[in-house]
Amino acid sequence: VKSMARNVKTVATIFCTGIGAYLLLQFAVVPALSSIASSKVAADHENANQIADGQDVKLKIDGMTCAGCAVGVESAFLEISAVSSAKVDWKTGHATVRIDAEKIQPDDLLKAKVEAQYTVHLTDETNKQ
Repeated sequence: VKSMARNVKTVATIFCTGIGAYLLLQFAVVPALSSIASSKVAADHENANQIADGQDVKLKIDGMTCAGCAVGVESAFLEISAVSSAKVDWKTGHATVRIDAEKIQPDDLLKAKVEAQYTVHLTDETNKQ
């Protein structure tokens, strides 16, 4: 009985350590690293593509599960030449993308080459502009 109790305690300790490590990575380390990566990508892009008077487009992105998803979606938006900046929040699923409205329309952002698991929608706020 003592060895079984010890085994249960060991398994519980390993399980809790694993869950704790996962939560630490998912909600602390990965968001911090993705924020750094996102800022670097955006800064590099802004230096190459300045738009004096841009239009902010609000989007809803479904299917993101982590901060790395947001970095990938931001990168997809930034590949569009008429986009000067993109900020994506994976927790809320919202994005703000600054475009040159003389070159593209907000609907054109729906054609961004995001991964297949993500669905991009214009928000009501953008539709009212």
